[in-house]
Amino acid sequence: MAAAFALEVPHLSCYALTIEPGTVFGRQAKKGRFLPPPDEFVAQQFEMLLEQMQRHGYQQYEISNFCQPGRESRHNSAYWQGVPYLGLGPSAHSFDGHNRQYTVANNHQYVQAVLEQGHVPATIEHLTTLDRANEYLMTSLRTAQGCNLTYLRDTLGVDLHQQHSVYLRELHRTGLAELTPSILRLTNRGKLLADHITLELFQSSDSATTGSSTPVNS
Repeated sequence: MAAAFALEVPHLSCYALTIEPGTVFGRQAKKGRFLPPPDEFVAQQFEMLLEQMQRHGYQQYEISNFCQPGRESRHNSAYWQGVPYLGLGPSAHSFDGHNRQYTVANNHQYVQAVLEQGHVPATIEHLTTLDRANEYLMTSLRTAQGCNLTYLRDTLGVDLHQQHSVYLRELHRTGLAELTPSILRLTNRGKLLADHITLELFQSSDSATTGSSTPVNS
């Protein structure tokens, strides 16, 4: 970190190590030859990171992303804000605001389909209102702006004040979140529990618009 600060790097992405199945670390962890750090250690490291970033003038505009003022990543921010984007080539992902598309990962199959069959081999996932609401919850709670409860209610049909009023008040009372009639924003302490809090607020077909995402091959 000292080197990054000395070089005045304008943007830093800082993620905790995630052990994925099938990777070298994943296989070693399964055999007991690699032990991931305990959650308490990871939390302490995260708190130290926040302190150092703030001391050196970096803004935390998303849980894992920090920047000098005005140097936010437009690419990353587009994902968190639900902005449509186009991905080109094998294994590319795209989003049009309502549907996701991901192309085949195999280079040969991709080229063969485009050149010989004249179409892009892709799977289209049609997102329901419920899917979009949950994705918005997941992404917005990671950002400095927080979750716009008015947008969630008026556009996606989910009223968190009505459905989770007790839980929201508890988050505010315990210092895990800032809460207003229109915004739910996690504090530094709350960011340590962001995944858990998001899961608690996730909508099911019993609590919001029914339906599920439907993958369609094209």
